[in-house]
Amino acid sequence: MKDFFILSIALLLLYYGPSVKATQSSKELKSLVLNVRNIKHGTGKIFVAVFDKEDKFMKEHFADKEISVYTTDDLKTELKLPNGKYAISIFHDVNNNRKLNTNFMGIPREPYGFSNNPKTTFGPPDFEKASFVLDGDCTEIDIILK
Repeated sequence: MKDFFILSIALLLLYYGPSVKATQSSKELKSLVLNVRNIKHGTGKIFVAVFDKEDKFMKEHFADKEISVYTTDDLKTELKLPNGKYAISIFHDVNNNRKLNTNFMGIPREPYGFSNNPKTTFGPPDFEKASFVLDGDCTEIDIILK
């Protein structure tokens, strides 16, 4: 229960930071294509938070993106990031209130997901389970909303 509360708070934190904190030139940034699957509502926004350090996972994001949702079709978006190791968390703000709604126990009532699609039983996965390496010109990952 406490972990779901922490997950909710951490996902809300993605609103309070610059889109990309990277200082590299655009030539040094690589393309990360993110495919969001299992969208069940054709309204709202999907919020993406990118984390680049294990000790900051679900606390302080490196980059973020906000995507409007108009259909239940799979969504594809691109992020430009320097090479590195990252983990991503997303949630679908179906009712456009800019927060992840939870029940009285802190369990999310709106769809959410993580890179690598790890199982989440009592709270978010650890950084290692959700992390991947961006080291080429283009990397593509799928996140399936739960």
